[in-house]
Amino acid sequence: MPNYCKAYLVGDLMKYPAWSVSDVAVVDVADSESASPLGEEDVVFLHEDLTVTRSMWHGEDVVFDAVTPEWQSFCRDTLEFAVPDDLLTDAAPKAGSEEVQ
Repeated sequence: MPNYCKAYLVGDLMKYPAWSVSDVAVVDVADSESASPLGEEDVVFLHEDLTVTRSMWHGEDVVFDAVTPEWQSFCRDTLEFAVPDDLLTDAAPKAGSEEVQ
């Protein structure tokens, strides 16, 4: 289960060519009719599986989940999003380091 996220302004994510406020549906808000539209200054959370939510909790209030190779590149290259090394749970030991036994 993804456990890392980082806050971004919606305006930063709008730089992604396929990001359109009209296309970004609130996928998982309990009462989506009462959910307010997202503005450029609103804060959303990008999770390690590259989904975007209104909530810092993964899977809650999902607003974007169209994870494509282009979106992955945008997150990595433009937003410089990466899970910090010390939080990687499945990471192999870094090259040149030795495991202590």
